[in-house]
Amino acid sequence: MTMNAPFQPGVVNLTLGSLAPTADAFGRLLIIVPKATNSLNTSRTLSIPTYAAAVAARGSGYISAATLTDIAVVFAQTNVPAQGVLLGNVDLVGSETYAEALVAITLIDPVFFLVKIASRTSADIQDVFETVEWMNDRTAAAANSVPFKRCFFVAQSADTGLLTGTFPSGLNNYVGAEWSNLSFHPTDSENLDTAHQCRLSVDLATASPGWIGWTVKNVAAYPTSSLSTTQEGFARTNHVDLLQLTTTTTGPALVCGLGENGAGRQVPEVVTGAWLATTMEVEINTLFVNLALANQQLTLTKEGQQAVAATLQSVVNTAISAGAVRATDDDGNTGYTITAIPITDADKVAKQMRFEVAVLTPIGATAIVIGLSTSTTSVV
Repeated sequence: MTMNAPFQPGVVNLTLGSLAPTADAFGRLLIIVPKATNSLNTSRTLSIPTYAAAVAARGSGYISAATLTDIAVVFAQTNVPAQGVLLGNVDLVGSETYAEALVAITLIDPVFFLVKIASRTSADIQDVFETVEWMNDRTAAAANSVPFKRCFFVAQSADTGLLTGTFPSGLNNYVGAEWSNLSFHPTDSENLDTAHQCRLSVDLATASPGWIGWTVKNVAAYPTSSLSTTQEGFARTNHVDLLQLTTTTTGPALVCGLGENGAGRQVPEVVTGAWLATTMEVEINTLFVNLALANQQLTLTKEGQQAVAATLQSVVNTAISAGAVRATDDDGNTGYTITAIPITDADKVAKQMRFEVAVLTPIGATAIVIGLSTSTTSVV
């Protein structure tokens, strides 16, 4: 049986550190805003649990009118984040970059998953594309002196080069990017990027929302006839999200399509991989703590491996129930494997256990092809 890993092969090293994993992070959006107009009550970060709290922060002068408008988009969507929004500021006057601010904010409060920046400037976006890729790779993070942190960048640009056959060089870090999604909107003040939090403002242990054809609220449609069919085709080729007006049985709806990362992979697949890794870390950390409370320990034996394997199985079962992972493949065989790698002398020296987990993720349909024939005499 051929298995596909949850979007790419990876190693989950279970270590206790300052950036302790939490499943709550997926329901919290980080928005990085200019410090000059967003004092955040003299702090680097400010937690905004509700829209009412955002209005109060605006009334106190802690955030700008533009930031309040941005936050309004988050709370206008069908799914609203129970964890609210995390604001962090960037000192542009002091020559700090958005990428540098992201690193600094992460070290203060790492409980977030989606990242949005207030800038529509290609250089700023390009910088964050690169930094987010580093942060999601333990080796690259260490090599580039950034924290290892699972996060996903939602960017927005008005660069019409995204609608052509030649990808704009100023945004080329998006090409092949696993941990970013790029949207096009011709109006910089609109916040289509922010609206994407709608897809994660649910309990991922119980649901796996698709990123294709979801209704967008509080974001203006493109000007009439602003995009041609050819341009839409190029946007798809470039893995760029667009706003599209569609017709439903209840009337017209403004929806966002495609839902791919820079590598052309569907975002729910990436989210599933990150959620699985994070939840496995949390559950195994819990196993260690519970054993310690019971005055026991996890032994480096087959019995110890079985205890960890049971924990991993429970996480996979949760993902299956949520619809994020398939229980079986197309032939009806089990759709996942959990393998305990035999303990070696090197493992004993390192006091470690190693496992391989492979899962099958569902693929969301992006198009339906129908051959329709009509006749005045008969239909075969």
